[in-house]
Amino acid sequence: MTYRFAVEPSSVDRHLASGSVIRSIPGRPALPVRLVRELAAAATDTWQRPGDRPVVWDPCCGLGHLLVCAALSQDVALALASDVDPDAVDLARRNLELLKPEGLADRAREIGHRDDADATIRPVYSILREPAPATRTFVADATDPTSCALGLGDVKPDIVLTDTPYGDQTVWADASREVGHLLASMEVTTAPGAVVGLVTSNRLRLPATTWQRAGTWNIGKRRVWLLHKGEK
Repeated sequence: MTYRFAVEPSSVDRHLASGSVIRSIPGRPALPVRLVRELAAAATDTWQRPGDRPVVWDPCCGLGHLLVCAALSQDVALALASDVDPDAVDLARRNLELLKPEGLADRAREIGHRDDADATIRPVYSILREPAPATRTFVADATDPTSCALGLGDVKPDIVLTDTPYGDQTVWADASREVGHLLASMEVTTAPGAVVGLVTSNRLRLPATTWQRAGTWNIGKRRVWLLHKGEK
């Protein structure tokens, strides 16, 4: 693929990908940081609200890696993370604190060894957003609009960014069916004009949907879908 927005790798990417800043556990894969930056920028560009700060939601957040990287690369008003797994949501909540200076300071204390903390944490301070986005996490099934609506309350996300289950470590039994349910759920829980940035297996055929395709590209075994919702 050709990168339009994340044209060059960032010097901070390797720190965010190392597992030394964003907390991780074995068996929980994460997208390449540069791909997240590209996806977040492309979605924001498609949203077309210059100067506005969107509400961004990852409904299959896992440990929150994608949302943290996205909110560091784009100016976000509210970062929402949800997942069907309560343990994952708990760790995602802690990772979203890394979007604030005090959260990075807490992480540095966790690491403990001063030289290691300085080498891994200090570069991230340089890309923190001011003001930092508000954050919220909740447990919900992304394919169930009622479950999502309960967690969202009166919030209507503007941008959805999510890495759907696929591959050897996380997988849906019927990916096409579940992606269809996911998109149907997003249709009723997002704001008018919302944008979805969806990462799937490159073998997935997108099911019939009311979402309009704004772009798609392949990278390795992954396919990225950029979808746009009407204003009504």
